Amino acid sequence: MLGLLSIGVFVLPVALIGTFWLRRRRAPRSSAPGVVSGIGLPMLYVAFVNRQGPGWVCEGTHCGQQLSPWPWLIAGVLFVIAGVAGYLLLTARRRGEQVTGPGGATGTYP
Repeated sequence: MLGLLSIGVFVLPVALIGTFWLRRRRAPRSSAPGVVSGIGLPMLYVAFVNRQGPGWVCEGTHCGQQLSPWPWLIAGVLFVIAGVAGYLLLTARRRGEQVTGPGGATGTYP
């Protein structure tokens, strides 16, 4: 909240205008897998920060309760893998290579 009240008030309109402008463009949607992978990166960071959890962990004079890193790690890895798989699928479709779909169905995409 403090960040929003200091500089966030000035940055928010720029972000909203940029989002609106990018949404209206007719550019290819090849960056969508990167967004999916990007969602997983903060989750991997939370898993790393809580790597000694779950429970109370003391480091020097500071003690704190940490979460279990496993749900964060699993979710982060799944998002990163989904983004990479989506990117590989999009590039294979652009090249016209055979792509294996659900149930083993194959097809060639121009």
